[in-house]
Amino acid sequence: MIIDYSIKFIILFILLTNSSFGKEVDEVLFTTKNNIYTTIDLENRIKYLKLIDPATSTISYEDHINDLISVSIFNEFAKENKIKVNENIIKDYIKTIKSLNEAIKIDENNLKKNIIFDYQRKLIMAILVD
Repeated sequence: MIIDYSIKFIILFILLTNSSFGKEVDEVLFTTKNNIYTTIDLENRIKYLKLIDPATSTISYEDHINDLISVSIFNEFAKENKIKVNENIIKDYIKTIKSLNEAIKIDENNLKKNIIFDYQRKLIMAILVD
């Protein structure tokens, strides 16, 4: 009886003290201002890019990191310059690619976040070109 409780206690102790048990590995890749970007953000970005263009699966890991850095810099620029995205365009785009997302299964928050990243970059590039 004591041995059963000891074993249960040890298992419970291991589960409670090991914070990464059963979770994805989350390593910080870089930061911008007060935002931290991790390997999970990168994996979500890669899934999103594969969703909108399956050919991106041939892009190198470093290029994916550079893409995440790029959109995060544009995101900071958009915040500082109060560049707003049209929420209706974002919602329409989510509806358009929803059927594609069933195969890749990106949660809606990450999907929306990545769509906004790309849309902000498009808006800023248009401003800079004009």
